[in-house]
Amino acid sequence: MTVGLSNEATTDDTARLMLSHGFPLLERMRVQALDFRGRVIAEPYDASWVSRHDGAGTGVEFYSWDAKPADGSPAPAGTYTLRFVFDKAGGDRDHAAPREVWNAPAVTVVR
Repeated sequence: MTVGLSNEATTDDTARLMLSHGFPLLERMRVQALDFRGRVIAEPYDASWVSRHDGAGTGVEFYSWDAKPADGSPAPAGTYTLRFVFDKAGGDRDHAAPREVWNAPAVTVVR
């Protein structure tokens, strides 16, 4: 996925992701933007008590990152990772991990 900030078009100025998770209830869910070193530079989504049926009732949600670190400055050109962090609610900690992490395909910012 490419965020193209080197042109006049605005249709590609944001990384957009669609997600359908299978967890009935999450204690917390975050979307984090990581730089090439794996450091979290932004957290465009952070919510508590997220159900699988939020939104239109389809279980499908859309998330985005505007290619800006937390301080609002423009992110330099390069490759970034959008990471989803799922903290599950009420799980059996002996048989299932209370946290799962998924990395979306790489996001390339072009300036």
